Amino acid sequence: MLWRAGGLGTVLNWVDGLPDRALKAHPRAALVAAIASLLVGDIAETDRYMALTAQSQDLDGERKLIHAIFARNEG
Repeated sequence: MLWRAGGLGTVLNWVDGLPDRALKAHPRAALVAAIASLLVGDIAETDRYMALTAQSQDLDGERKLIHAIFARNEG
């Protein structure tokens, strides 16, 4: 829905202003930023945001899905 509404840039602008420690404290926000970064093709930022979610076991499934999408896109 964000993609179609042109909201990915908005999401990325919001999280860009947040310090990494805030995103680490709220890993679901970092996950959303990782997805948005992946969708706009910014792999370096996707990796950075994904690293901020590493301590959250609640997000294991979502992380695996993002890695699978990345792997599929990279061939």
